This record gives sequence, structure tokens and C-alpha cells, in this order.
Amino acid sequence: MLKQLFAGSQATFYHADDLEDDEVKQLDIPKSFINDVNDENEAARWHYSKNDEILTLFIDAVVADNDVPSQGAYHTESVAFWFK
Repeated sequence: MLKQLFAGSQATFYHADDLEDDEVKQLDIPKSFINDVNDENEAARWHYSKNDEILTLFIDAVVADNDVPSQGAYHTESVAFWFK
């Protein structure tokens, strides 16, 4: 599925449900983590860089801290995973 997704492009966004089992096994990410992220945050996106073979998870979060002027604003966190 990764080959079809990324044919002719450097990178793209897709959701965790799009990953096939054999692709998940190539990542240092537990399947339960992928499922939890997908269940808890529908805005979770995965970005794949073919050249670097890095999969990055982007999660949009809402600022909830009362002391932060931007409370209620969205910000994005990211975590990178390398293929084995």
C-alpha cells in the first residue's frame, strides 16, 4: 500500500487505518499505539518521507492551560518514526 500511496510523490498524508499489517511490522510502533491514536484523535495524520524512510505522526491538540493566552487554540505536535 505504501508503494501505491507514494508512487511519483515525495510524501503524502494518510490515516492509520490505511496501513497494512506488514507495513506496521516495519515500524517501531506498537499496533495498539496506532489504534489508540486513531481512535482518540481523528485529526491524526501520518506523513511519509520516501527519501529518508521516516514516518511522522502529526496530532492536532487543543491548548487547555488557563495560563496560556492561546487557550482553546489548536497546535500540532509531531513524532518521527524510522523504518527498520
